[in-house]
Order: sequence, then C-alpha cells, then structure tokens
Amino acid sequence: MIVNEKFSAWVEIEGVAAQEYNAQVKEDGKHDISRSSCWIPSEEGKAFSVHIKDASCTIDTCWVVRVDGVKIGSIFLQPPYRGECERTSCLKTVRVSHTEQRGLIFSKINVTDDEEYLTHTTHHNLGEITLDVWTARYAERTVPALFVQLPNEPVHEKSKKSGTHCIGLGASEQVESTEDDTAHLWNRIKHLATFSFKYRPLELLQANGIVPAPPPVPAPEEDDAEAEEELKGLKRQMEVMQERLAQLEKSRGAKRVRAEPDVAERRTRKRVKVEPKSTFVPGELIDLTSD
Repeated sequence: MIVNEKFSAWVEIEGVAAQEYNAQVKEDGKHDISRSSCWIPSEEGKAFSVHIKDASCTIDTCWVVRVDGVKIGSIFLQPPYRGECERTSCLKTVRVSHTEQRGLIFSKINVTDDEEYLTHTTHHNLGEITLDVWTARYAERTVPALFVQLPNEPVHEKSKKSGTHCIGLGASEQVESTEDDTAHLWNRIKHLATFSFKYRPLELLQANGIVPAPPPVPAPEEDDAEAEEELKGLKRQMEVMQERLAQLEKSRGAKRVRAEPDVAERRTRKRVKVEPKSTFVPGELIDLTSD
C-alpha cells in the first residue's frame, strides 16, 4: 500500500503479500499528514510480517508499529551513504525477554459471555495493524528496552468485534542475550504518514461486501445432464445383466452336480467283465486222465 510517492508499506502472510481491498488514501491538510487504509484477509495460525519502504530516503525516519493498539516496535530508516536511492525493512519477530523472541501470528480471539467485558473500550483498535511514520533524530541517550506482551483480553460475545481474529505470538526462539535493559533513543519530530491495515477472516470480509464473493458453481449444461442420466441408466442395465449371469452360472453348476452320479454308474457298468457261457451238461462225466 502506497501512501504517497515516497512511503509505502505492506503485510506479508507466510512470505506472500496480502491481498488489499478497499484501499484509500486521504490527505490531512490541517496536520500535513497522509493517511492510508485498507482491508486484508487474516488466517488463524498463519505467521505474518510488516514491511516498509522509503523510495527516496533523504531523511531519517522512525516507523512506529502497533497491533491491536499495542506498540510492538519501531523501525528506523536512514539515508544511504552512497549509491542507493531507497531503503526497506520489515518486522516479523518481537523481543519478549533478553534471550527470547517470538513471531507474529493471527490468532483466535478470546470470547466471553461475562457482562463485565460488555462495556470495555480497550478493544477500539482490535483487528488493526498500524504504522506511524515520523521524521526522527538520533539521540545520545538510552531508554528502557521494549519487551512485548500481548494481553489478548476477552471480548464479549455481543460485541461487534467478537468472532474476529487478534494478533498473537508464535513459538519461542532463543536469541543472543542483550547487554542491558536499555535501547538507543530516536527523538520523533514530525508526524508524516499513517498506514492502517484492518484485518478480518476472509469469510467475514465477503459477508460484509468488502471482498467479492466467490463465483457460483455453474449448473451442468443440458447436454451434460442428459449424458449423465444415460450413463446412470447403462450402469443399472449392466448391474442387472451381471446379476442374471451369476444366477445362470449358479443354476448350471447345480445341474452338473446332479448329473455326475448317473455318469459314474454308466462307467462302472462298462468296466464289468462278462464271462463266456459254460458248455458243461449236468450229469456228464469228464475224463481228466491223460492218454
């Protein structure tokens, strides 16, 4: 998102620039400040990073980053010493202790039905990532180091903010320990510009008309529908034929089993040896002596 010909900023979700919707740039002539805003879709559990660019980088600038109204860091850009005509930087992790840092993620909001939270006004900036650009001057002194803690206070279920996402912190990473509890100070001088990225789940942005709804799935053409019905009819015919074939095979097998005993009997009769008819006459004497 470009606020003017000089400054620009954008949000990347897991390394891919987030799609921006309903982007607007307004010039505050009274305070000489450029204010830009847009909507981006958020995805629960996805890591994101905030990117900035000064296209000319002729002055020292300080970019103050806030999420859900909580300051999480400042980015300083200084003019190059030679050659370069622009400077870029990004913020994707925050320091939570001297030896620990955590990444930025979109998280599920904590919803409650406790009436105590119904009138809370601390959620005014919930669902928003902001950057304020200032001219700055390096100061020869230090300030307490910023260790980020995000409260994620519950939101009442009747609030218009309920059902949305909030900013959370990812897995812990060990880093080199800082020497002390201080950081170098940059004095902010003049407010130049403000960026505002309002994030919501994609489904909610579509429901509110901010993001176009996906195109409806086209109904099948008439020819396709007829072909589909014909295919279903052929499949039913095939199933009937297969069932009939199975019945015929089963019937044929039963007949074969019944025929087998008759065949065996005929084969047995064929194997019985028939003896020649005897010529012996009852009462006849047979001479068994030899000559």
